[in-house]
Amino acid sequence: MEKRPLPIRCTMKHLILPVSFMALAGVALSGHAQDAPAANINSMPRWSEFPLPPEKVPTPAELLAKVTETQNQRRQLRTEVRALVWDESDPNVFAETARDKINPSLAGPVEGSYSVAEIEALAVELRRKAAPPPVIN
Repeated sequence: MEKRPLPIRCTMKHLILPVSFMALAGVALSGHAQDAPAANINSMPRWSEFPLPPEKVPTPAELLAKVTETQNQRRQLRTEVRALVWDESDPNVFAETARDKINPSLAGPVEGSYSVAEIEALAVELRRKAAPPPVIN
């Protein structure tokens, strides 16, 4: 009688069972299991320590109204943005036009028209104005 090899499925079944028992025994004997923490009843929070429930909770209808309002605002904003006319002209021309609108005396550096004494007097006056009023009892 000729010996035929066992099918692979049967061989795997015979190997998996002993190997899994060995792995289970190794885990059980390793000593790495942690004990469950002991419950300390004195460290538990009391009912008086729990926060109060919120007072003004919006209803589902109020939430729906707010969401609808936000979506309507978004649609309106998108419509306004689509209606904008984007200027794709030369930015240098725009810059020159803006510079022409500015008063030339404001665009230049500040000239030394104040003396040191005038600046000090101005600083003293500003400090006096900046002093807080007296405290009311």
